[in-house]
Amino acid sequence: MPDVLDISQVQSGTLIVDDSGPHCFKSELAIKRFQEHQDILFTEGGVLKSPQPISEVRYLPHHWEKSLNSKQIIEEFVKPNPFEITGCVFSSVLSSVKNLKPTVGLVQLHESVKHYETLISLGFQAANLHCENYVLPDEAISHFRERFGH
Repeated sequence: MPDVLDISQVQSGTLIVDDSGPHCFKSELAIKRFQEHQDILFTEGGVLKSPQPISEVRYLPHHWEKSLNSKQIIEEFVKPNPFEITGCVFSSVLSSVKNLKPTVGLVQLHESVKHYETLISLGFQAANLHCENYVLPDEAISHFRERFGH
């Protein structure tokens, strides 16, 4: 459900990881609060950072091209960070790697560990904290850690 989490009610020191679309909170309110108070952190979950840029081929049907303006086309079809890929897209590629089985439903711990270790060996990391096209600055994240880290 979109916007079920009221950002104004979230306690200071909270970290939000949202892997839903649309987001469970209003992105613009979270960004504003972060910029003004730096008392929450938030990010989209399920995104990996590749050690190499990942190219994509995207198709825009001609009838869509006529109905979208250039700003909408850029927002929908231009990838802001070529080093990032969503886990749901990358999982099919990862499952083709030797010794990794595709998984459906609940995943056994040993299979999860194998997938994780493979990601690490391939040089993948967690993506930078971000929400839509906004990337939380490292300096502000460090400030949050100083205030709320345990």
